[in-house]
Amino acid sequence: MTSVGQIVQQITENLSDSVSQLVLFVIVLQEKNADLPEQLPGAAAAVGGAAANLSMIAKTLADEGYTSYPDIHKQIVQAAASVDDSKDLLLETVKIIPQEKDRRVGWDKFLDSCKVIAGKTVLLLQIV
Repeated sequence: MTSVGQIVQQITENLSDSVSQLVLFVIVLQEKNADLPEQLPGAAAAVGGAAANLSMIAKTLADEGYTSYPDIHKQIVQAAASVDDSKDLLLETVKIIPQEKDRRVGWDKFLDSCKVIAGKTVLLLQIV
């Protein structure tokens, strides 16, 4: 039987891989100040969906398994909230990049969102 912790670990590892690939792709686009490729919104949506799932499961895990450990509970909830906020910024940025003449600012926000998602994903993996 699979535990919630194992599910979080699996989602976290998959999300980490996806974010890493997305970051590498976007760095090249950023350097060229390139237009938004048509496959990027779908990739960002996939990362956003995985991030939302991770956040939801992490919050559930915190509430069900760590209420007796307030410091750990707080760390999990804060990391999950950061993932949610960064996911929202990631998806918002995909919409605004095509509207900008200088897309570098949009690409910077996109990469910053990915970095936060990746960092908090690693944190959640270490905690769980």
